Amino acid sequence: MRIREISIDGFGVFAGHVAGGLGPGLNVFVGDNEAGKSTLLAFLRAILFGFPRANAKERSYPPLRGGNHGGKLSLEADDGAMFTVERRPGRYGGTAVVTAADGTDLTDKHLEEVLGATSPDLFRNVYAFSLSELQSFDSLQGDGVKAALYGASAGTSVLALPRVLADLEREMGGLFKGGGRAPLLNQRLTEWTALHDRLRQAMQTVERYDDASLRLGQVGAEIAALQATLRGRQRQRGHTEALLHLWPSWLSLRQARTRLAELPPPPPTPFPENGVGRLEVLVGRRAERHQTQATARLALREIEEALAALVFDDRLLEHAEEARRLRDGAGAYEAVLGELERVATERTTAAGELQRLLEELGPEWTVERVRDTDRSIFAREEVRRLDQALTDRREAVQAAAVEARTLSLGAERAREEEENAAGDTGDADADSGAAPSAIFAAIGWVATIAAAAAAAIPHAAERGWIPLPPELPIDPLLLPFVALPFAVLGLLLVGIHLLQRNRHRAREAERAEVRKRLRQERIETAAARREEVARAAAEAEETRRLAAERESEARAEWRRWLEARRLPGNLTAATALEALQRIGRGVELAGRIADLDTERVRRGARRTEYEQAAHALLAALDRSLPPPNELSSAIRLAARQCEEAVTLATRRADLETRLRSARAAVETAAEALAVTEGEVRELIAAAGATDEEDFRHLGRVEGERGQLRGEIQRLEQTLREMAPDAPDG
Repeated sequence: MRIREISIDGFGVFAGHVAGGLGPGLNVFVGDNEAGKSTLLAFLRAILFGFPRANAKERSYPPLRGGNHGGKLSLEADDGAMFTVERRPGRYGGTAVVTAADGTDLTDKHLEEVLGATSPDLFRNVYAFSLSELQSFDSLQGDGVKAALYGASAGTSVLALPRVLADLEREMGGLFKGGGRAPLLNQRLTEWTALHDRLRQAMQTVERYDDASLRLGQVGAEIAALQATLRGRQRQRGHTEALLHLWPSWLSLRQARTRLAELPPPPPTPFPENGVGRLEVLVGRRAERHQTQATARLALREIEEALAALVFDDRLLEHAEEARRLRDGAGAYEAVLGELERVATERTTAAGELQRLLEELGPEWTVERVRDTDRSIFAREEVRRLDQALTDRREAVQAAAVEARTLSLGAERAREEEENAAGDTGDADADSGAAPSAIFAAIGWVATIAAAAAAAIPHAAERGWIPLPPELPIDPLLLPFVALPFAVLGLLLVGIHLLQRNRHRAREAERAEVRKRLRQERIETAAARREEVARAAAEAEETRRLAAERESEARAEWRRWLEARRLPGNLTAATALEALQRIGRGVELAGRIADLDTERVRRGARRTEYEQAAHALLAALDRSLPPPNELSSAIRLAARQCEEAVTLATRRADLETRLRSARAAVETAAEALAVTEGEVRELIAAAGATDEEDFRHLGRVEGERGQLRGEIQRLEQTLREMAPDAPDG
């Protein structure tokens, strides 16, 4: 079996949570502390094996975030069949509702079959253990857990050993059970014990059989003789026992006859039947009626004393209803006084605030002007619209001014560019291209001069103008020939220089023409740019002017709006909105003051009405008139006195009724007592007695005579029955 989906309706921190798509392999749930991992584990235990009972140590995890307590699991059996298990808290852990994939209802047995022999302890400690189980290995000491661990370690099924042990215990119980009777070995042992006892008894019987046969004949003769003797002795004992039994009755009979003879002779008139009992009943009744008469007289005296003590003012009864009504309205009267004080305070506060608002608005502002001022939402929207229009046009003016300044600066830069283009001569670096030819020319001239100097050295040496060193390796006469190549080279370089200079000048002329043409183009471009910028600047200035005019129009419209509502012309939109808010607050305050005035008049009328009625009541009761703040207390006191008077009047009426009843009870008790006294006298006269004690004595004598006669008759009857042959007397 494996879990395919977890659906939690409400369990601990989870509510409406579904964890689906669980794979066939290992599924890991990762979360921080208190994220709900242990709660999820407890949910699996509760759905599969039931919720903890109320007295259990385990937590039941009631839903903390809503939802019905419980949920369901989607499971897949080993054969691939899908079914769901849903459970809610209830008796015995809650009933599991098992449903197949097609919606068919299954029984709890199906879940038990799928779980196999897995018990809640085995599931908790082996398959679904938490940190609490890991902290202690005591949870692994259970028999079911030990068996499962042994089966797993032995390579067999986890459930094999428990099943084998259960089967062995069941088979062993079928063969033998200590103290039992049904198992086979127990039955066989019982049969063997019975047979062994019978065998032992049979062996003893055989040994005694011969002696018993011999003794039997002797005992038979002895028994016959003893039986004859016994019969004679039994007859004697019967006669003796009859005499012994009759002797007490005989003695009692003689004693009864003696006591009867000793009694006085009976009176001439018969004693009334059950006379003593009747007398005692009449005496008790007479005592009760004496007590009833005394109680009635005592009650009558108490009622008369209570009536004498009831003293009150009858005027309180006349005005009791009015006092009750005023007392019931005392709370409302006090509330009216409090409300009047509150209304006065609130009106003073509102009037002060209204006066401050009028002073802030200006000296010409009055309540009527405040009420006439349009302060509606449309007026506020109009203020915002005008303020937005004025702001937009002011921003447009500022933007046009900025653009005009920018274009003015652009015109200045265009003019400077035009002037710079016009003053540019184009001669900068004009002779830079002649530098190579100048070098060649310098070298050529140096070489030519050196050759001429070399040719002149011999002549100067001959003249002595230049002293020559004696160690000179070259003959001075050869110097002209040596300088000749240098002279030719110098002339050649000078010629190259002249040729390049002519070419350079031609190129420079062309370049000057090009630069002149480009300079003219720059001048024309700068002039066109300057004219364009000038036109744009003029347009920007026109735009600024138009924006300024629209701004002036918006300001004029704003001033007209303020003048139409008689508001100061120096108000801005914000201050105008604030002024409208103050005006609205002023209107609210004026309305509140009017409402408070109306409420004060209305509550004042109620106060006056109550005070007039209260004064009338107090005057009728001769009470002094207290100040308004003590009037309700005086009314409550008067109402309490009126209620006491009503209570006393009711009590007086009740006492008067009871007085009449008490008098009737006294008379009735006296009549009943007289009747009872007459009955007692009649009963005593019927017995011929002089008084009650004499009557009781006669009654005791007659009662004893009747008892003795009855006892004598009973004893005589008993003696006749037990000894019919005995003579009378």
